[in-house]
Amino acid sequence: MQTQNPQALPGCRIFPDFRDKITAMPFIESVETFVEAVGIEKALSFFNDLIARHKTAEVRTLSSLKSVHVMIPKLEGDYQTVQDLKKKHEAEDKFDIQYMLTDDLYSTATIDPSKDSIYFWLGAKTMVEFTYDEAMDLLQDQIAKNKEIREKLQEELDFHKKQITMGEVSMSRLFNYDVEMKRRTAEAEKEEL
Repeated sequence: MQTQNPQALPGCRIFPDFRDKITAMPFIESVETFVEAVGIEKALSFFNDLIARHKTAEVRTLSSLKSVHVMIPKLEGDYQTVQDLKKKHEAEDKFDIQYMLTDDLYSTATIDPSKDSIYFWLGAKTMVEFTYDEAMDLLQDQIAKNKEIREKLQEELDFHKKQITMGEVSMSRLFNYDVEMKRRTAEAEKEEL
């Protein structure tokens, strides 16, 4: 049942919006038709599986979103630092600056205003020299890209939350239908006696 296309499920309608190659949650238009076609156990298993997939994707998306939320302020701070350095360079003032070596260790450096470039530590033992304008352009591009990524991740997170809610509603409709059918069966058996 897990691999079945929800479009082919009787009594279901799916709203086309696929992300992360996870099937969107089908809406059960007719619980009775759906259960008669696939059975209650398979139906519950199907929705339980889809809910689990969307919850996993939600956790992954939330983790990525947190990373982007942390990155944007760092980039904006770096941009402000480069702007300040450029102003000092234009004023041709020699000045001291504190910079972070590690999370809890800072050092002081004297900046020579005659130098018209800045070095970016990119990681993986890579340092690149940029002019102030190039560095500011790079940082602006990175800020804009991270804001775009944040918007897309937020949309994806909202999608998964809606899918989870829709799946939980479908599960409760299936449980309610199952309880009602068991009650009717029990009443029919009592009447026969």
